[in-house]
Amino acid sequence: MNIIVFALIGTVLYLTSLKLEAETSGKDSVSYKRFKKVGIISLSMTWGGITVLSIMLLILKNL
Repeated sequence: MNIIVFALIGTVLYLTSLKLEAETSGKDSVSYKRFKKVGIISLSMTWGGITVLSIMLLILKNL
């Protein structure tokens, strides 16, 4: 469970840093569009990783 918590904290920190960078440079800038795209991708990848990890943990516990 600690791995999941660290993954969530890392994603939140990464997204907030990108968001702050986008807000300081203006909302119509390239970094804001990149933030939206990268944010969606990294969130989905994180949730995918959490799902895979939890399934693997369940399988290992059942063995």
